Amino acid sequence: MRGDGYDYEYWSVVKMFEEDDMKENQEGATKEQMERIRKTLESKKHKELWARVQTFYDHQKIRIAQNNRIYIYGKLGLDMSGLQWYPDEMKRLEERFQKEMLDLIKNEPVWKVFLKNVKGIGPVMAGGLIAWFDDPAKASSPSKMWKYAGLGVTDGHADRRVKGSNDLGFNPKLKTHMWKIGKQLMFARGKYYEYYLQQKEYAMNKHKPKVDVSTMSKEEKLKYFKEHPDEWMDGKIHAYAFRKMVKLFLANFWEAWRKSEGLDTPPPYAEAILGHVDIIHYWEMMDRVPDIRPPKPSEITTSIQHTEEKKP
Repeated sequence: MRGDGYDYEYWSVVKMFEEDDMKENQEGATKEQMERIRKTLESKKHKELWARVQTFYDHQKIRIAQNNRIYIYGKLGLDMSGLQWYPDEMKRLEERFQKEMLDLIKNEPVWKVFLKNVKGIGPVMAGGLIAWFDDPAKASSPSKMWKYAGLGVTDGHADRRVKGSNDLGFNPKLKTHMWKIGKQLMFARGKYYEYYLQQKEYAMNKHKPKVDVSTMSKEEKLKYFKEHPDEWMDGKIHAYAFRKMVKLFLANFWEAWRKSEGLDTPPPYAEAILGHVDIIHYWEMMDRVPDIRPPKPSEITTSIQHTEEKKP
């Protein structure tokens, strides 16, 4: 454990239910795996939800792999018509998982006050957030959530896997989950998507190439952008706006969760020290009317800055 209470070490070494260790009975896990999971569960507030989220993604991974294999067999000329039931049956099982997760989160204050009111956030996306972050008291600031979700910044660079190191510094499953949340927010076309478009437009205006690169070869483009680091490819512009959107969502989630649990929301460094005033509260980004009303302006004593990066 590190100072913020998140289980970094667990995610650096865990190996869940290897195929060779599985048996036909319910004693499928090895003693080592059982002990590792038991220790993880000891510190969890949302044990049942955590287990369902883990199982859901294990199931989804198998479904995708099998669907790809069936598709390849068909492309190679094999008659796979007898397995057409498989994708539909696996999807029905995922729907059952979703219903179970909804039953477990429907009474969570942060679900009522924020998550269910954002387009693109359903039981699976919300369940993963609550299960993996588990306790808002562990994160005294949005940056701690960003760090644990692989969205932090170290020495001016975005956190990522370091080759040859077992110390990831973040939860890789949660990082993937945040990417999926970003895709859902984009697809839903709600207020977070509008924010994405704003950030994309800003990046395009500031970093678009000063020459026409459409006629360049791939090698020429790579060379040009390497020589002009302040000019960005379309992919980098998208990645910038996408990351800003996801970090804003996570900061809003932090504020909503801590407020709904009666915890304080101290202003971050950017606001308290640097004096930034461009604050985006969680209720400003909701697409639906919440079950629990947001605080009135007169009731706000603290607020958050949605990112440590300077906003245009």
